[in-house]
Amino acid sequence: MAEISVQAWYAGALMLITPYWWVAVAFIQEGSDQATRFIVDQAVQDRGGQLVLMGDAAEEY
Repeated sequence: MAEISVQAWYAGALMLITPYWWVAVAFIQEGSDQATRFIVDQAVQDRGGQLVLMGDAAEEY
């Protein structure tokens, strides 16, 4: 079973991810500094997933 969810804010995304023990992939429209600051990267990696950075900020890295 797969679930797709779109969240406008990091806090919402983290609250959604927290109950799951496994996440395949998460897309974030931001650069790596923002993903790290809001611990989204660690939350996804802790659940075995890959974080994909998108958008202008992601292209700067």
